[in-house]
Amino acid sequence: MKFLKLTFYFLTAFTFSTLVYSQENNTFLGDNAGTNTSTGSDNTFLGSSAGENNTSGDKNTFIGRLAGAYGSTGIQNTFIGGWSGYVNNGSNNTFLGYLAGRQNTTGDSNTFIGLNSGNKNETGSNNVFLGIQTGFLNTTGNENVCLGAHAGRKNTIGEKNVYIGTYAGFTNPNGSYNVFLGNKAGYNETGNNKLHIANNPSSTLIYGEFDNGKVGINTTSPENELDVCGIIRGNEVKVQSGWCDFVFEDDYQLQTLEEEEAYVAENGYLSGFESEEEMEGEIQLGDVTFRQQQKIEEIMLHLFEMNKKISTLEQQNEELQKENTQLKQIINKH
Repeated sequence: MKFLKLTFYFLTAFTFSTLVYSQENNTFLGDNAGTNTSTGSDNTFLGSSAGENNTSGDKNTFIGRLAGAYGSTGIQNTFIGGWSGYVNNGSNNTFLGYLAGRQNTTGDSNTFIGLNSGNKNETGSNNVFLGIQTGFLNTTGNENVCLGAHAGRKNTIGEKNVYIGTYAGFTNPNGSYNVFLGNKAGYNETGNNKLHIANNPSSTLIYGEFDNGKVGINTTSPENELDVCGIIRGNEVKVQSGWCDFVFEDDYQLQTLEEEEAYVAENGYLSGFESEEEMEGEIQLGDVTFRQQQKIEEIMLHLFEMNKKISTLEQQNEELQKENTQLKQIINKH
């Protein structure tokens, strides 16, 4: 019985010694884990062939079968999941999930979390991919943030994109400086410098173009700084515009009512404005408000003049009435 116990302890110790290897503060557990490490230190490799070809890489943690298996010099990486960071020689990467960052070679400071996230990345750096197959085809793109299953999946070389939502930015291969927020937001967008806030692939609630400062609500083809396809309701609208107090200056050339009447008779609209056809169903609020105010002030000038004339006529009428009363009194006496 004692012989059997000793044999068991011996076999256990021998087997464990083949799996655990410690040198320069390294811990290797698993068949061929860290086999080729020569000068690297402070590494922890757990799993069959984990960190197998590491030579000088330091401060790495590889957990999972073939995790970081064919990298040799990367430092300060954390790979958890089978095949994660398989050929990595980059540094400061965190890959969590089966096949996460599998083909990363020299990309640095990436965070890939989820099955197949960042799988094809080679040299792209400073990317954050969170979710199954996020940033799957990214190869050299840098500084992208993709959050949500399949977000930014087909991006290859695009940079500085922010895709948040399931399938957000799914189709865009090369676009950069985009911001897509929502489920399937910007799903079919292939351009650069675009904003999509949406919850489905076929319609975007808020669209923007960062390169020219245009924003559209319920439209993806804004022609102005803000285009709204629909009704706007609010308590107040402020429009920056000039004003027309110059109408009240002494040297202002006020058009006579006869001249205005002749203009309207000839053209069919007020002077200082365009025809309905020329307006094409659109008005510029600040410009029209300015010109309307100018007309109002011109009308006031005419009213002032009319009031003076009316006052004079009233005074003359009053005097005539007095004279008429006096004449009647004289006639009645005779």
